[in-house]
Amino acid sequence: MKIAIEGCCHGKLDLIYDKLLKLQEREGIKIDLLLCCGDFQAIRDQDDLNCMAVPDKYKEIGSFHKYYSGKEKAPILTIFIGGNHEASNYLRELGYGGWVAPNIYYIGYCGVVLYGGVRIAGLSGIYNYHNYNKGHFEVPPFSRDTLRSVYHVRASDLYRMKNLKNQIDIMMSHDWPCGIHRHGNEEKLFQMKPFFKEEADRDQLGCPPAMELLNILKPCYWFSAHLHCKFSAVYHHGNGLITKFLALDKCLPHRGYIQVIDVPSLSSEPPVLKYDLEWLSILKGTESLMHYTSRMWNEPDPEHEVPLPSLPEIEKSFDNDLTIPLLTIGDFSKEATRIAGENPQSRLFCQRLGIDNPWKLKPSPGREDERKGSGLAITPLSLPPPIHNPVPYNPDEIFIDDIDDDDDDDDDDDKRLKLEEPELSSATPTANVTVDNNKDDVATSDGGNNFQDDNKEKEEAEVMQE
Repeated sequence: MKIAIEGCCHGKLDLIYDKLLKLQEREGIKIDLLLCCGDFQAIRDQDDLNCMAVPDKYKEIGSFHKYYSGKEKAPILTIFIGGNHEASNYLRELGYGGWVAPNIYYIGYCGVVLYGGVRIAGLSGIYNYHNYNKGHFEVPPFSRDTLRSVYHVRASDLYRMKNLKNQIDIMMSHDWPCGIHRHGNEEKLFQMKPFFKEEADRDQLGCPPAMELLNILKPCYWFSAHLHCKFSAVYHHGNGLITKFLALDKCLPHRGYIQVIDVPSLSSEPPVLKYDLEWLSILKGTESLMHYTSRMWNEPDPEHEVPLPSLPEIEKSFDNDLTIPLLTIGDFSKEATRIAGENPQSRLFCQRLGIDNPWKLKPSPGREDERKGSGLAITPLSLPPPIHNPVPYNPDEIFIDDIDDDDDDDDDDDKRLKLEEPELSSATPTANVTVDNNKDDVATSDGGNNFQDDNKEKEEAEVMQE
């Protein structure tokens, strides 16, 4: 099973799908799945654009709206996590995950799904210690503060993920695990991005809770984005266990933003997207421990093991069929969600799991003051948007402020896309992955054991102006 991994999408779905379709046609292969590591930007309309935390000059409607409306259909099943530049109002409706358009699935604030027997987990957002121990309290209309805090990772999400016991094959996060740079070619990283070194010296490059999670879950692969560069590493857990880490760039010509890997399907049945039974049990068993206010959330005593419902009990509540229901264009009515006060997918999911839906649009009693924040609600903008409510500098974020080289001729990139025949190792249950030693936008697996990015190509090292 061939899986494509993509870094920061930034709403450029047309370009990404076009690249992959050309690769399929030229090489005579089929890419089964696309994983996007954040900044997906599922923007349907102007309201969604107003809810994306990004300076006005970078606000673009992108191409997602065509897939949402049915004008286009995603040619490859796509799973994505959230970053720090998202239509946060839309993604918040689907905090436990759901389809944002036909064939495009959002994994939620955190979650685990199965595809062809491959277990895929994801953690959305970036780290900010000010909000880490709060609940998911943000409700539209967002204030200047909550427009940013809504995408910060939460301790309650990490707690749930740390309860996972079974093997994770692929883990996605937008932010890098803090300290992962030490396990790759950090000298080359600092040559490309010299301004990373100061953060790295302070041990602040990346997300500390994600590194804790890496050491607990020990996934086979960990993919990230956010820092707008391509970087790989091998993390050794001991006893011969390793995690292969790869961060990918944003979607621009001549940048390493896509990687294709070959993973053996662990199921004899045709691959379909399914809920993960262990994850469903964790969601239900820990729901009573959650709160959705700006109060501090305290992790339960690790000595006290939270009782989880039995897996057969959970499976029975889903009529013994964990296949995630497919939706059609008619199921994506924004108006229906507004009238109902909740996304129909979230409502159905929570009903089947037997829990309350915390992602309703209207705040429950006691939460009305939570959304006021310390600023004003975001005012409507027009396209192109004038500058309203200028955003203060936030040192915790990487903005979309590299100089785009979209004017470059992209034809050369298309000609240089190349898929090398993977050589699977019989010693491991999943395919080994390496970074291709050329300048192609799409790199592919070659079955080698060395996952460090030791290629000699010269990549741009643009200084990001805050």
